[in-house]
Amino acid sequence: RHLLAGVPSVSVQATNRRQIFVESDNDVAYYEGFRIHLEPRLIAGIGLQFIAAGTQRNGGCDVVKRLVEDLRKNGNATVFGIVDWDRKNQSSTYLKVVGAGSRYSIENFILDPLLLAVFLLSQNHLVPEDLGLASRTRHFEIHRQDAATLQRVADRVLQRVKATRDQQLTEESVQCRYAGGKQVTIPSWYLGMKGHELEELMPNAFPQLRKYEHDAHRLKLEILSKAARDAADLIPLELLVLFQDIQHG
Repeated sequence: RHLLAGVPSVSVQATNRRQIFVESDNDVAYYEGFRIHLEPRLIAGIGLQFIAAGTQRNGGCDVVKRLVEDLRKNGNATVFGIVDWDRKNQSSTYLKVVGAGSRYSIENFILDPLLLAVFLLSQNHLVPEDLGLASRTRHFEIHRQDAATLQRVADRVLQRVKATRDQQLTEESVQCRYAGGKQVTIPSWYLGMKGHELEELMPNAFPQLRKYEHDAHRLKLEILSKAARDAADLIPLELLVLFQDIQHG
């Protein structure tokens, strides 16, 4: 008010910022983590602001849907929502489903086998040979490997997770593409598993992760801050497409 004293009129446009409601306060941190590392690939000058529709207890996709619908009806043209696929949700013009038809939730993106491999190697929880890599390969070099090597890395991670499961798993697979243009095949059982169930398998598959056994949120934040930071090319392409789609409005 003081800054604008004496100015007859002013028009403030928010057209270059998108307000995006997500399911919880934790999800704000996850999407913002991906956004930061994808920033060079996003449209310059159009900001993405993630807003929690609630906490872990009182948020959820229904709250996101209601907020976005109400705000849009009241004339807010820059509001969007992002919800997990959960095997049932469908995207609309303003409500976007992350991983629709492939990945159950945002956790299935953070725990992507390649990002997980980068993190495990960066923390010296595994050695390159454990992942089928040449000795002395550094974690930030994984994204530079050829297609066959990347597939081998993903398979090594998946084998360890699969070994913790005692039931028969489907052999169906999905071709997954990444921001840097590479792609690998990942089994549907891994991508379609409920996010929290997938988190619970990590300490058994990788005993070095047992310190996160009761703090999966911290594990996910560390994967984002270390693996996604140093290997942004291995962030699943769906996230980049999602963010760009929202920027286009």
